[in-house]
Amino acid sequence: MNYLLIDANNLACKAGCAYDSTTTTGVDTSIVFGFLSQFASIRSDFLDFRPIVIWDGGHDIRDRVSTEAVNKGLIKEAYKENRKRPGGYTLDSTQVRMLQEFLRNTNIPQIKLDGIEADDIAASYCQKYKGDSVVACITMDKDYYQLIDTNVFVVRRWKGEQEVLNTEMFVERYGVSPAQWVDVGALSGDDGDNIFGVPSIGEKTAIGLVAKHGDYMSAILSVRNRLSAFRDEYPDLTDESDWKELESYEARGNKVYDCCRSNVEFSGVALARERKQLKKVNRSDVCLAMYIERARIAYELKAMRLDVIIPDIPQFDRYDADKVNSLCDLYEFSALRKKLHLFKDLP
Repeated sequence: MNYLLIDANNLACKAGCAYDSTTTTGVDTSIVFGFLSQFASIRSDFLDFRPIVIWDGGHDIRDRVSTEAVNKGLIKEAYKENRKRPGGYTLDSTQVRMLQEFLRNTNIPQIKLDGIEADDIAASYCQKYKGDSVVACITMDKDYYQLIDTNVFVVRRWKGEQEVLNTEMFVERYGVSPAQWVDVGALSGDDGDNIFGVPSIGEKTAIGLVAKHGDYMSAILSVRNRLSAFRDEYPDLTDESDWKELESYEARGNKVYDCCRSNVEFSGVALARERKQLKKVNRSDVCLAMYIERARIAYELKAMRLDVIIPDIPQFDRYDADKVNSLCDLYEFSALRKKLHLFKDLP
């Protein structure tokens, strides 16, 4: 049996942004209709795969890790805290409940575990089934790249286009292995999830460093070893005025040296560099040396868990045609009626 893992929150977010569907009575159904339409299209391409819709159940472990880091002054905000700010995108919970109700009356299983994110659940299913089955992960979340393996691939869909990423394609495109993708994230961070990486290190630079050194820590230790002689000449900062000067420097309008108090290693080298006393030292190298703890945190937040206790994937025979048809009438989903067999007939 092959498996089709649907990152439900990701697909629902895409639907909410891409579709505009409202009933004649003014009920917004954009997420519901968009999700079901996309799901039907996906299923038609993967008829031999058993689909599983996986929902986020929270992110307790990452919350704990990031909150501890905030309390230590290592990062500014907790994991996904940016989504709570004005303008941060959140799913319409009413439409999510409508969507989940629709799926409950079909043969499509839904998995949600309290406190566990969908990607960790998917990762654990991949780990469990990839030895004997082919597993396709439907998502636009690049974190899933670290799961790509011989029998695991990631399917990305946008604007009518579809891309299936396997190991060979991934390595050719990025120059690192899928297993090294988490190391890339440890250095570059992730703005979408509010994961703070190393300042001045973007994805392209991070990929180059990981490709050269093998992993994020080896890249950092190489730079720290190279800059260690300068640290003897410019010791770590302890004076408040020096800290304030260092924190005043910006790059592209953003503060560079934030959250780096309490005798951070190589902070003196950083200040010397900004004062142009070390003209041949790159800012990105100094940041790599300084932000080793932040990179460790980012790695822990980016790494998918493979040890989640997951339930067996259920196989239902519960398709309720009357209920499904009544929901299609209620939400005015006439265009979906010809595709309802995709929610009933599973391998």
